[in-house]
Amino acid sequence: MSNAERLVRDTFGYAGIEVNGNKPWDLKVNDPSVYDMMIKGSIATGEAYMFGMWDCANLPMFFERLLQSDIYDKIPRNVSTALLWFKSTVFNRQTREQTLALGKLHYDIPVEVWEATLDSRMTGSCAYYRDGNETLDQAQLNKIDLMLQKAMLKDGDRLLDIGVGWAAFSGRAVEKYGAQPVGLTVSAGQRDSIRKRYGNTIDVRVQDYRDFKPEYLFDAATSAEMFEHVGERNHRKYFEVVHRALKPGGVFSFHTIVGHKPSRHIDPWMEKYIYPGGCIPTPGQICTAVHGLFQVKDVHDIGEHYDRTLQAWIRKFRQNRTEIKKISRERFGGMDQEVFCRMWEYHYLACAGGFRSQNISVHQYMLSKGAMPGGVPVYR
Repeated sequence: MSNAERLVRDTFGYAGIEVNGNKPWDLKVNDPSVYDMMIKGSIATGEAYMFGMWDCANLPMFFERLLQSDIYDKIPRNVSTALLWFKSTVFNRQTREQTLALGKLHYDIPVEVWEATLDSRMTGSCAYYRDGNETLDQAQLNKIDLMLQKAMLKDGDRLLDIGVGWAAFSGRAVEKYGAQPVGLTVSAGQRDSIRKRYGNTIDVRVQDYRDFKPEYLFDAATSAEMFEHVGERNHRKYFEVVHRALKPGGVFSFHTIVGHKPSRHIDPWMEKYIYPGGCIPTPGQICTAVHGLFQVKDVHDIGEHYDRTLQAWIRKFRQNRTEIKKISRERFGGMDQEVFCRMWEYHYLACAGGFRSQNISVHQYMLSKGAMPGGVPVYR
């Protein structure tokens, strides 16, 4: 047994994971050279999975065990994690240029991939399975309607949608309330998709939130899973932008992934391949950032619903896997289609393990700019 293999076996052993064991969370080695890759850290381990060098029958259980064991506190910091920690501590990584890079890497991939993964409204955030037996489409509609209710949206209201995505929220606001949405995105691909689907009913702008200068005040604002790209150094600026855009008494319906340990960066593999500049906030950081700007009217934890959402996305993606692989190699930036598919699956299944471990969750906040007329309804 090589030193690399011994180190890998000992490291995963902290979490009760065996190499070539029989349990669903055990790691199956397909290529013996994987040990030399894995000792280099998270990026190399994820890449080895992308290239088919190892597998696991149940990746969410694998990552749930890793995270619950606090394994990252037990293993030495390597070059990639040390460099990421240094850059995150010394510099503001979430610059305007970085957000545009995020748009190109993650959101500007072929829209067919998103259509093959998400619900029919293209909602790229945690669904809400209120009754427990809904379809993905219904669970996403539950979440959208809940957030729009928390925004206290009324007929004809002006709505600011920060991180508009593919306009699931704005589109529903137009459909249900006749709202007038302005949506901000860093993805030209999302803008083009929104215009194709919704025409001119949504004013969609490819613009960093820091550059948004409202021509008028909005009745309400919403944002779902965009804040994870903002970064701790920019939290206050983000909420100042929303505060300036809202009318007095206006409500911000705000939905974000949260962590329970402060960190200025995410996993290095996720940083490289999925969310460059990603940084999960803590509830304490959010409350500090809104202090003096907004009143916190309600906080709702729906993190238990994300595992099911991710599993639904993966099932749909795998049903469409053959079609995705037919898309030309050039449209994936030169990446082999099978490697891309394994990257996509690794990303979602690793996240599912994160939510199962309860190291991360999802919070919905009801934030008001001053007193809310009529009091504070509580939605569930």
